[in-house]
Order: sequence, then C-alpha cells, then structure tokens
Amino acid sequence: MQTERKPLLGRIRSTLIETIFPARCLACPTETVTPMGLCGACWGRTHFFTGPVCDYCGVAVPTADRTTTRLICDSCDRTPPGWDRGRAAVAYDGVGSQITMAFKHSDRLDMAAPIARWMVAAGADIVSADMIVIPVPLHWSRLLRRRYNQSAILAKHVAGLIGADVEVEALKRRYATPFLKGMTRQERHEAVRDAIIVAPEFVRSVTDRQVLLVDDVMTTGATLAACTQVCRGAGAQSVSVLTLARVARAE
Repeated sequence: MQTERKPLLGRIRSTLIETIFPARCLACPTETVTPMGLCGACWGRTHFFTGPVCDYCGVAVPTADRTTTRLICDSCDRTPPGWDRGRAAVAYDGVGSQITMAFKHSDRLDMAAPIARWMVAAGADIVSADMIVIPVPLHWSRLLRRRYNQSAILAKHVAGLIGADVEVEALKRRYATPFLKGMTRQERHEAVRDAIIVAPEFVRSVTDRQVLLVDDVMTTGATLAACTQVCRGAGAQSVSVLTLARVARAE
C-alpha cells in the first residue's frame, strides 16, 4: 500500500501547487501551459538565432550562401574575435534583453535552467562532453554587491546538460574593470587588457582541453577575447564561446 500511496500523494501535491501557483511566462505574468516557458506574445517578440549564423559570434547571417561551409558576419570578418567558434541563443533586444537583465540584476535565478537549455540548443553543433566549461569571472568586489556570478550559474547548468566538466573558479579578475557600457570597441578591449588570468591552481585543468567560455551577453566580445587569450596562453587546445544574448550590431 505504501508504494502505491507515494505517487498518488506526489500527484496531489503537484496539482495543489499548480492550482495555487499556476505556471507563468518567463518574461511576463501571463499564465502558460509549460512552467518557465514563454507565452505566445513574448515568444513572438523573442529573436532566437536560428538558421544561418556567424560561426564566430552566433549572430544571424540572413543573406548567407547556405552552401558555404563556414559563415562569418561582416563584423567578425573585419575583426576576428580570437576564439574558434561561438553561439548565442537570442538577440539582445525585446524580450531577449528583458530576460537577460532580469536574470542578471533581479535575482531571477529560477530562469537559469530554461535559458541554459536555449543556449545548449543554440550551440548544439559546437558543444560536447569533452569540453571544460568555464564562466567569465566577476571581480570579488562586484560579486560581493551582486551576490552571485550569473555566468557561473549558467556554466553549471550548461555543463550539466552536455555532460561536461565545469570549473567556475578557473578564471580570475586581477582588478575591477570599469563598466563597459558606452565604451567603443577599442576602449572596451583596453579596459580589460591584462585584467583576467587563469588561476594558477587551474592551469593544468585548461592545458590541452577544449574550453567552452560561458557568459550572459556578448557585445563587442572584448571580455570573452581577453578570457580566450589567457586560456590559449595556458595551453588550451581550442576555445569556443556560448552566451545567452548577443548584441546583434555591435561596433
């Protein structure tokens, strides 16, 4: 009798929870059929990167020749980012930017699991279980104010989904960099120059490994480029990047 009652009690508990707290859209209060999904209106305002995308940054390349083996957007063609391959799940506009900012600044850690699934889906052709997943680091002073590193949380979820190793402390910021918003591409690269290192105790973890760098937003790619440089310096076999959002036209 006990083995039969447990599943029944579990179903009753789930029904009560769903009745009291109905599933709602990830981005708005609208009720949804699937927990942590998007309602129809928000889905329509979310720009997922599908179809032909830049192999460096994941931005859509709508006029691309589909017979080309590797697509590169104009921005990455002018200034190659330094890493091997990259993908992003959504454009940083509309609902994409709303979700990113809520996760990053509004303690919406409940978003991590579903948006990590978006990221893995976007990067399905570049991720593998052989990789070591490493988040872009926060300086301790900024981590103290924010209380969590959103990139580290995403990295853990991504690693779990692809069955890969994850090292959230592998990269360190030697000093606090200024906020990059409003800076030009060149200013951003200068601001993060020499700011990031591979923590000495993790150098062996990076050497001869395929590294997957995880971050929330890619704008000019300056921070990811700095992370790539130090991973290569530590002997990484390859470096790829995966982000939740991409600013589609960054200059």
